[in-house]
Amino acid sequence: GLSKGFFVWNGEVYGVSFGILAFTYKWTCGNHNVYGVRDMIKCTFRHVGDIEGRGWKDVQVQIKSYSEASVKGIEEGIKRAQTKEIAGTKEDVLDFLFSKKIGTQKMLKSAYETAEINTEEYGSPRSYWGMSQGLTELSQNEPYTSERVRLDKAAGKILELC
Repeated sequence: GLSKGFFVWNGEVYGVSFGILAFTYKWTCGNHNVYGVRDMIKCTFRHVGDIEGRGWKDVQVQIKSYSEASVKGIEEGIKRAQTKEIAGTKEDVLDFLFSKKIGTQKMLKSAYETAEINTEEYGSPRSYWGMSQGLTELSQNEPYTSERVRLDKAAGKILELC
């Protein structure tokens, strides 16, 4: 499932910003890395003058509204991705995603095989959800940040196709 989260930061010196980043996410690890982030909203204010007079009350209202907002649309999108198949066969799934420039054939094949091993958790590897989760799992085992980002972006592109 997805959870709602936010970060708040405040620099202590002139010219550094105060800010808030709100988002939905899949999970966090013990190192405080946040995975599966979507729907980000960011507000920042420079430390110049009185923050009260520059919209702080509006930011408070927006954060409260965000925290109380329904996640029904997100839940419906996940259910759609879990039940909608990309294609009827492994080969057709891989060909379709490769034709959409989602990733290399090797990457897509590895993601499919990862999803296939985890059908109890991810559902059908032929579904949009199964393939995106296969890519996400591959990224979590990748030691290089640039490759993790590439895999996670590919997973997001698959969900956008749904």
